Amino acid sequence: MPLLHEWAHPVFIATLVPIVYYAARRSHFDIKITTLLIAGFLVVLAGWLLGHFWLGFVFETVATIAGSFMLIIGHWMNYRHHQECTNHNHQHHPEIEDKPEE
Repeated sequence: MPLLHEWAHPVFIATLVPIVYYAARRSHFDIKITTLLIAGFLVVLAGWLLGHFWLGFVFETVATIAGSFMLIIGHWMNYRHHQECTNHNHQHHPEIEDKPEE
């Protein structure tokens, strides 16, 4: 079990970096969405660094869960943004003729 505890956060953080970046990019760096995604990532990162090395397991767990909720809300807001966006330059939903033929 200690091996899992040692590697869980680094793997989680390495997985989050590209996900947060591409989600923010797909939202066209909407300030609310991007702020929430980056803040959630930083809370998870702080939970790992501060909790694992200084403040203990409880802080690590609480910060990871809080940051994860922020990430979930940010992704949900991004999803809603895609559904409601009317800017035709964003191409959230390409037209049928824009899709490549198979």
